[in-house]
Amino acid sequence: MPLLKTYLNKAICPGNPTAILLYKIHSRTANCGNARFSVLLYNVQLPYFYKLMKIFIALFVLILSAACAPLTIAQTAEELHRSAIALASQGKCNEAIPVYQKSIELKSTAEALYDLGICYGNIGKFDEEIACYEKALAIRPKYSDALSNLGNAYSSKGKYNEAVVTFLKALEQNSDNPTTHYNLGIAYTAIDEDYKAIESFRKAVEIKPEFVNAHINLGITFNKIGVYSKAIESLKAANAITSDNADIWRNLGNSYAYAEKFEMAIDAYERAIFLKPDYAEVYNNLGILYATKGQEDKAIEQYKIAINKDPKFAQAHYHLGIMYYAKKEIDKAIEEYKTAVQLQPNYNKAYFNLGIAYAAKGDHQQAISYFGEAAKINPKDPVVYYNLGLVSSNAGNDSNAAGYWNRAIELDPKYAEAYYCLGVVAEKHKEYDSAIEHWNIAVKINPRYAEAYYALGLISSKQLQLDEDTRFSNKIKYFQTAARFGYLPAQDWLQQINQKW
Repeated sequence: MPLLKTYLNKAICPGNPTAILLYKIHSRTANCGNARFSVLLYNVQLPYFYKLMKIFIALFVLILSAACAPLTIAQTAEELHRSAIALASQGKCNEAIPVYQKSIELKSTAEALYDLGICYGNIGKFDEEIACYEKALAIRPKYSDALSNLGNAYSSKGKYNEAVVTFLKALEQNSDNPTTHYNLGIAYTAIDEDYKAIESFRKAVEIKPEFVNAHINLGITFNKIGVYSKAIESLKAANAITSDNADIWRNLGNSYAYAEKFEMAIDAYERAIFLKPDYAEVYNNLGILYATKGQEDKAIEQYKIAINKDPKFAQAHYHLGIMYYAKKEIDKAIEEYKTAVQLQPNYNKAYFNLGIAYAAKGDHQQAISYFGEAAKINPKDPVVYYNLGLVSSNAGNDSNAAGYWNRAIELDPKYAEAYYCLGVVAEKHKEYDSAIEHWNIAVKINPRYAEAYYALGLISSKQLQLDEDTRFSNKIKYFQTAARFGYLPAQDWLQQINQKW
């Protein structure tokens, strides 16, 4: 959120502004009056002149009062506005808001509404913030700062598409505002328009080369699309501006890790820790790096340090659970996954891994329960339904299993493994044609699916409508394909056949 806008006061004379304004009006009117009096003096007697002069002065006072009344109101509104700005600049937004509101009641200006909107945004009342900017824009439709902050308010509410539209309108009025380009980039990133985000961040640093956060987010977005060399370049540019920013070193470490430059990644992470010794996220990232290198014990050590620095760091517990599972310490893995979901109740990956862990223990009901929780959080994840199918089948409920696999295929029509499993269930219930159909679809989707070829080879002997030689020929053909893709049971069978011949 941008800092409070400095209000530019209109030029006001020193001293008592009202008195000075009245003096100016009085002087100007008196001069005009004198010119008229010079004519009247020749035509009227003195007593009548005094009466006329009294009448004129009375009329003058009435006119002057009427003229000065709106100026006094406007001035009072302006003073209230300045008082509200002073309170807001001290962080006293709750006190500033009623003062802004009183100012606006006296005189509604785009500037006062804009500043009131900032106050609402600073205390998290985004609906009220949006309403203020909209009212300001009704008064000044081309108010670029109000448009820019309206975009920020939409982003704060997660309405990123509306934010994008609003930021673009702001840039139509002021295309040289680097902050608006930057915030537009953030909104584009949130809706996965990564290439547009990159252009926005680039424009921000083009206008303001020392814009550190724009360089950082440019690097993060390049990481997201897998262009690691450009990410490293952008983060190094940020480092050139300020080398003592731990966040830059962390993100640079991420870029090196993605590019598989592991030693450089370790150096960057260690630099981040030097600058920020309690940086739990960096210890977690070091753990991920060591896990990627297959150094499980070092990974566990880093995850434990991360948890020590921040016991409520759900991701560190989750990753520590993964390491325990890899070392076949299933109960320890379950404990860490459960801690992760307690800390972060919508952590669907942790729920999913709890399902995997309980399935490994043979506890099908618990596995189904945790996979079900993962499905509630992310109902469009086909992998969750695929695993629900496996556990249901292992629990002896093929009907439910088939339903889950069909759901996985609805979400991902090219899910070869789900077709394969449907074939297995069909073959189990002696629905051979259906089994063959599903396995043929599986190998069509994945021509290297060795297990499906092997299954087609096995079922060939049950196709009694074919003669024996054709059945045997088909079996050899499918087994040879499976063997070519490294499937050992097919290789063993072919070797036995060769020995017999």
